[in-house]
This record gives sequence, structure tokens and C-alpha cells, in this order.
Amino acid sequence: MIFPEKLLPFTKKGKFLMLALDHRESFERLSGFENPSGKEKKELILFKKKIIDALSSYFSGLLIDAGYGLPAYTDLAVKKPFLLPAEKSGFRGSRKKRFNIIDRGPAGIKKSGAAGVKLLLYFNPRSKMIERQVKLAKSVLEQSREVELPLFLEIVTYDNQGNNSKEFDLIYSSLEKLLKFGVRPDVFKLPYCGSKKGSREITTLLKGTPWILLTAGEEFSIFKQQLGLAVAGGALGFLSGRSIWQDLLLLGAGERDYFLEETLIKRFKEITKIALGG
Repeated sequence: MIFPEKLLPFTKKGKFLMLALDHRESFERLSGFENPSGKEKKELILFKKKIIDALSSYFSGLLIDAGYGLPAYTDLAVKKPFLLPAEKSGFRGSRKKRFNIIDRGPAGIKKSGAAGVKLLLYFNPRSKMIERQVKLAKSVLEQSREVELPLFLEIVTYDNQGNNSKEFDLIYSSLEKLLKFGVRPDVFKLPYCGSKKGSREITTLLKGTPWILLTAGEEFSIFKQQLGLAVAGGALGFLSGRSIWQDLLLLGAGERDYFLEETLIKRFKEITKIALGG
């Protein structure tokens, strides 16, 4: 695939080999810090700094948050492009009627030095919140184009009971709705839909718009299998987060260096090989 110029910096050998580290509240919880103090916030920045530093030679781009990830990235002077999230962490409304709130628009994201925008969109194609969510996505897409930044749109689907769901029909129907209403980002960031066949159907539906796989917190061994099937079905890489690094936060101080220097790098190399078709 020939990518537009604004996407090329995020790719390597025609694939997106990206690190996801924009987690905010979930990162605090995983680290055991609820409502972190100033000292604890510095520790969270240090965690992210160590992860970025360990993988900086391997990822083609990364997704970070402004609170913890950006200070870590800036301190390291990493020369890889990054995305910043447009949305506030979590959803508003109820579990069955979710909507997002914008934290920082594309213009502000560009001023922060980012090379792209990420928007996470909670979506149920049968929900009454469709109109509001579509309007939000279109607005962020238009603003991203105005400042000449690519938009990576992440879809988090949920069912009528308000439960997060990666069911193929929900993902496919959500994409149909978004495309129908003119929401076509530069890249879709999607959960695994359950099969290689389903991945192929999604690729066909998107008609040339690239999509990449997110880890959704799966165990690493499971994510590797999912990535292989997704790539075989047309996914053009990954934006890998908790599946590769969350174990670090559960280790004692004496075990963290080995994880960073050995386990983390090994994992990223493994999924890179899968994404490149090796």
C-alpha cells in the first residue's frame, strides 16, 4: 500500500509497528496508585520513560498521553513520531449510553509537537448515542485535516447491556455506520474481531483505509495469535500496549531491569516479525 506522506513517518517497511502508552487512569490503577501524589506521579513518568527508552530503537511510532507519556518522551529526546489522545479518559453518560468528551483538540495536539491525533470512540451501532458520537468523530476528523495531522480512530464497541464487546457483528456494523456518515479517518485502530475471515471482511469494507490491531489488554501469548490472523486478513500492523508491558508494573524492583532489557524487547521483536509477515 502507498501511504500518504503524513502517515509515512509512523511506518516501517510498509507496516505500523507502534507502541501504545497513552493509558492514564488505568495506568495509575495497574501501578497501585489511586489519586497519585506528586512523588507518585514522578514515578509513573519514570515507568513510562523506561518503557519508551527500552523500545525506542524498535517501534516506528508511539501513542502517549500528555500527563505522563509526554514528559517521559520529551526527557528522552526520542526521534520517533507520536500521537496524543484528543479524548478525556473514560466515557461519560451511562454504561448503556456512552459518549466521549474532548480533552484537547487537534490544534492543541499539534502545538504539543505530536505528528498525529488519536481519538477513542465508544460505539454501539444500535445505541441512541450514535448521532452524538458520529458528530464528535466528524468534528475531530475535520479539525485534524485543517492542521494537516493524520487521525487514528480507535473504536471500542459495547453491547446493549453496556458490556464491552469485541463481537464481529458489533465491530463491522460500527464501521458501516461511521463510513456511511462520512467518518473515514487516516487509520482505524481496532480490536481483534474473532477470525481471519472477519479480518478480511473488515479490510474489504474499509476499501483501502488502513487498519491496525490494538491489544485490548490481552495476554501476550493470545495477542500474538490474534495479530497473526489479523495481519493475514489485511491488518497493516499494530498499536501494542498493555499486552507487552503491563507485567512490568507487577514486578519487584529487582526484576524490572531484566523485564525491560530482555522480555519487553523480545516481545516487541516477536510481534514485529508477525506484522512484517516473517
